[in-house]
Amino acid sequence: MKLPKTAEGKIKLAAELLQAAQQPGQPLPLGQLIDHLIAAQPQPESVTEKDHCWEEYQRARGLSLHLFDEYCRVGKVAQKRWDAWENAPGGLIEKLDSLEGYKAMQGGEAL
Repeated sequence: MKLPKTAEGKIKLAAELLQAAQQPGQPLPLGQLIDHLIAAQPQPESVTEKDHCWEEYQRARGLSLHLFDEYCRVGKVAQKRWDAWENAPGGLIEKLDSLEGYKAMQGGEAL
């Protein structure tokens, strides 16, 4: 398989491979991918154990911060999609309005 030349192409390929690794009925194996990203790196001979531990901590902490940023970004996308579904014709807002109208006709209280 020939690797794409651009970063965007490589990222798209990585996403496709991750989806291909997904088992039926299971979530994407993001945890396993993260395990590979945070796996301990060999300690170079020129680096002290203390410095190596610090570098490993910094690398894991940096990944943690990036993952949190992405978590927030994905949450915003999900909220926009929920809002679009909720406000779409036949969506939740329309159904609630319809229910309120039905209850009003029946003499009940609106929601």
